[in-house]
Amino acid sequence: MARRGWLLLAPWWRGPLLLARRPGVAVALGVAAVVVALPAASSSLFLSSAGSATLRARTASVCPATIGSQVIAPEQPIDASSVPALDAALAEEATAAAKVPGLGAPTVTLVSSEATVATAAGRTQVNIAGRDDLAGHVQLVAGGPGPGLWLPDRFTTASGLRPGDTLMIFPSAGIWVPDPTGQSPNGLREVAEPTAVPVVAIYRDLRDRSDDAFWCSLSRLYRGDPAQQSGSPGQDKPILDLVLADRATMLSVASRAHILTARASSGHRPEPI
Repeated sequence: MARRGWLLLAPWWRGPLLLARRPGVAVALGVAAVVVALPAASSSLFLSSAGSATLRARTASVCPATIGSQVIAPEQPIDASSVPALDAALAEEATAAAKVPGLGAPTVTLVSSEATVATAAGRTQVNIAGRDDLAGHVQLVAGGPGPGLWLPDRFTTASGLRPGDTLMIFPSAGIWVPDPTGQSPNGLREVAEPTAVPVVAIYRDLRDRSDDAFWCSLSRLYRGDPAQQSGSPGQDKPILDLVLADRATMLSVASRAHILTARASSGHRPEPI
């Protein structure tokens, strides 16, 4: 009790009574207390706001298709029997993504890289990508929508192809199919014949335009990797032209032409943060 006796001294119990007689001093002390308490009370709000601003800044500089839920499948053969299974897998992924708050509608991309094609100018390699809604994200030069391929104008300048022509696409190496002649020992033969695919449109090469967020996840296909872009010594691998198609056409081409196709992204883009 002796240790706490100082609390019974006059200055301590008379102080509050004196403040009651001097309201100006009481108000000043109250304001000072609030000012002292505000930084401590607002620190969590400040940190939260700063964190949100940092997150927004980071996501603004990142490709939208790489944020959120992604499903990536490696290159594999696609035939008519595998299309229903692919559609079922995409539907299942979309259903799962719809249950996650903040995720936008899925964007599905199919890619066949380094596909061999033939034109009047000879054989060459291209990258082929299938994605819906492509017409709204390219600059049309000639032709229009339809079941067929969209060629970049750089490629058509060199090849002479126009809408209405066909592009010959060769199968990927190591694709085996049943031999209808029955002459193969194991009943299979390696596909070697090219498939003619119609050209429906020509678009301005994406390398000649500012980047569109719609294509950012595919930029390496038409701009190359950083070493190719910088022309570093020893990087003599050419940057290939990018041939486009809608998803249905891409599935048909991959099935008929027997080219290995990857489901590069089912990019579930999040809504703006």
